[in-house]
Amino acid sequence: MKMKKLLLIGSNSVHLFNYHSLMKDSLDKIMVITNQQKYDYGHDQVFSTYFGLWNPFKLCRTIRFIKRKIKIFQPDIIHVHQINSYSFITIFACRKMNIPIVLTAWGGDVLVNPWKNIFLKKMVTYCLKKASAITSDSLYMSFKIKELINGKNQIIETLNFGVNPPNIVQAKEKLIYSNRLHYEFYRIDHIIKAFNRFYQTNPDWRLVIAGEGPETQHLQSLVNSLKCKDAVDIVGWVKQDVNNDYYSKASIYVSIPTTDATSVSLLEAISYGCIPIVSNLPANLEWVMDDINGLIVQNSEVDFISKALLLDTEKLAVLNRQIIERKALKKQSVKKFLSLYKTLIQDDICAE
Repeated sequence: MKMKKLLLIGSNSVHLFNYHSLMKDSLDKIMVITNQQKYDYGHDQVFSTYFGLWNPFKLCRTIRFIKRKIKIFQPDIIHVHQINSYSFITIFACRKMNIPIVLTAWGGDVLVNPWKNIFLKKMVTYCLKKASAITSDSLYMSFKIKELINGKNQIIETLNFGVNPPNIVQAKEKLIYSNRLHYEFYRIDHIIKAFNRFYQTNPDWRLVIAGEGPETQHLQSLVNSLKCKDAVDIVGWVKQDVNNDYYSKASIYVSIPTTDATSVSLLEAISYGCIPIVSNLPANLEWVMDDINGLIVQNSEVDFISKALLLDTEKLAVLNRQIIERKALKKQSVKKFLSLYKTLIQDDICAE
C-alpha cells in the first residue's frame, strides 16, 4: 500500500533529485521546496524560496511560505536533506505542528560544519535534537551524530539511497574514471598527478574526469601543464546514462577526498565491477577492504594506480557484487525509508 504525502525540502542538488527519484513511485504525492528549480521533478509540485539566515526579511517570508505550503499540502511526513539552514528553518516553521520531521545528514553536515565555529555546532545540534528521526549513509556518520546529541534518546538510522546493479557490463578498457565534484577537498588534482606518474610507464591508459565545480579551470590548467594531457579528458557534468557507460568501461574508479560519507558514485562503481581506489576514511572502510576488494590510499603522492592493478579483478568483482546485493540495492533502501516513515506516523513521533 502506498503512503500518502511527503514534503521534501533541501538544496536543489543531485542528492535531493536522486532521493525524489528513489521514492516517487512509493508515495501518492511529493511536494518539493528548494532554493532553485534546477531539476525536472515530473508531475510533482516544486517551489523555490530563500533558505539563508542573514536576511531577516527574507527569512521571515520563507517561514511563512513553508507554513502556508504545509497548510495547503497537508503532508504526512516532512523530510529535510542537509542539516543546516534548511533543517533549522523548517523545524522553526513547523513548531506546534503534529507532523514528523526526518532529517538526512550529508557528510559535511556533521563531519565538517560543526567544527568550523560554535554557531554552526549549536545550529546542527539543535536540529538533530528537535528531529523526529535522523538518517545518515554511513555508520561512522551515525556515530558522530550520537556524539553531537550527547546522549539524547533519538532515532538514528543508517540508510543509503542504494543502486540498481547493471544487467550487462561491457568489456573493461584501460580506462580510469573519477566523477566527484571539483572542490579542493575532493583532491581531483592528486588523481591527475597520480595518473601522470602512472602514465609515464603505461601510455595506453586514459583518465576521464567528470563533474564540475570551482576547481575545474585549475584542473584543466594542471592537465595542460603535464605530459599526459593527450590521455586525460575533463568531460564536465554528464547524464546518468553517460555516467553508467563510463562505469561499465572503466577498469578503475578513483575517489580520494579528505572527508566523505558513503558516496553513491562509489556504490555505483563497485556495482559495475570497477576496482575502487578510495581514501582512508571510516565511511569508505565500511565498503572497501584494502587489497581485497579495492585499494585504500594511504599516501596520494605515490603510484597507487599500479598497485591497484595487482588485485584479482575477477574475485574482486564477484565479492563487490555480493556486497551491493546485501547492503545497497535501491529496492531495499525504499523499503527501509518507508518503514521509518510508517513507524513515525504510527507512533506519532513528531518534532518538538
